[in-house]
Amino acid sequence: MNPVPDPLDDLSRRLQQLEETVCHDQRLIETLNQVIIDLRQDLERLQLRLAVAERRQGLLDQRLQSQEENLPHEKPPHY
Repeated sequence: MNPVPDPLDDLSRRLQQLEETVCHDQRLIETLNQVIIDLRQDLERLQLRLAVAERRQGLLDQRLQSQEENLPHEKPPHY
């Protein structure tokens, strides 16, 4: 004859499994949160670099346009 399982043992086992799952999930959430923080910092650095590059490109475009305006508008010699 099979012994009758004790309901308290079953509840204790299930509670322990739940606690382990919650502990694992908390560590996972903390890890993912740190990944998000790191990615946000990377994004901010890249946005700053992009802004600097766009500003430099704008200055170069202005300089080039200014130089083109100062060129004489002569027709090139034909061979």
